[in-house]
Amino acid sequence: MSKYHSVLYHTPNCYKCKLTMQELQKVMRVKVEHLFDGNDDWSDRKIQKFREQGYASFPVVRIYETESGRRMDDWCDFQVAKINHWVQKAKEEQ
Repeated sequence: MSKYHSVLYHTPNCYKCKLTMQELQKVMRVKVEHLFDGNDDWSDRKIQKFREQGYASFPVVRIYETESGRRMDDWCDFQVAKINHWVQKAKEEQ
C-alpha cells in the first residue's frame, strides 16, 4: 500500500482529469470528487474556493501522506512533471 493518497476534483468530460486520475491510480488510492454531478450548490462553492486559492483549471489535485493526513502537494491542470514526481515517489516508498 502506498504511503500517499490523493484527492482529485474532476469536472464532467474532462480529459485532463481522466489522464491524471489514471496515472495516479497506478501507485496510490485516488478519491475522485465529481463536480456538477447532482450537487450544483456544493460544486459552485468548491469552484469559488478554488478560484480564491488561485486554481484556474481542472483537475485540482491534492496529495496527502496517508498515515498523518498531512497535505504534501497540490496543483491544478494536467501537470506531467508533478504527476511523474508523485508516481516515482510512491513507487520508491512501496
